[in-house]
Amino acid sequence: MTVPHRDFLRSDTLTFNFRSFISVQFRGTVIQVLQDLVKDLTDNFGRMTVTLRLTKYKVRTMSKIVIRKVTIKDLDELQKIGRQTFYETFASGNTEENMSKYLEEAFSVARLTTELSDKNAEFYFATIDENVIGYLKINFGQSQTELKDDKAVEIERIYVLKEYHGKNVGQLLYDKALAIARQKNVDYVWLGVWEQNPRAINFYKKNGFVEFDKHIFKLGDDEQTDIMMKLTLKQTSDKNGSR
Repeated sequence: MTVPHRDFLRSDTLTFNFRSFISVQFRGTVIQVLQDLVKDLTDNFGRMTVTLRLTKYKVRTMSKIVIRKVTIKDLDELQKIGRQTFYETFASGNTEENMSKYLEEAFSVARLTTELSDKNAEFYFATIDENVIGYLKINFGQSQTELKDDKAVEIERIYVLKEYHGKNVGQLLYDKALAIARQKNVDYVWLGVWEQNPRAINFYKKNGFVEFDKHIFKLGDDEQTDIMMKLTLKQTSDKNGSR
């Protein structure tokens, strides 16, 4: 554990904020960490009074994120995570009426049952300690929402609970989609992103996607524009070198 340089000391009493100073991954208990810290400080600075001020800080490490395939037995969990993440993502930019209508239709038991039974569509959960924190939906062949290209895979949805944004969950779900696309030996992966969702657009651009078209997505009675983006996986033999 690293301790502060002597120049930071103003007296023989050192008071510091545990939250701002410690940035290590703990393996032991909080008490053991504090004991080790006090020992390190006294070893480095001699006999002195060490005051540790814990400001409402809870030490925890994030459990491993597990990606698993969704089955019909997971229908209730899928409906719950689907509605919650869609609402968190889009509620601020849409009317409550349009949101309610879309959530009721798109995540109905009948709709999800049909999608889970489709051999050309797959869902995957991201979980922590068996709790669902995000999900992925990919489509193949004629189950794609538009292009219907047998040499393509569509990423229809990647959604993560808001509290887990920035924790690599979306990237892991995306990596899963890409791995499946490569296994299926397709030429490219494509998707649609709402033009007013810069977070998602930037995420896909960071992963190598480029814009190639636009289409209309209807949310309730509101027609919105989605940017269609593509990632080429294989080079073809045409003169342009890509599809």
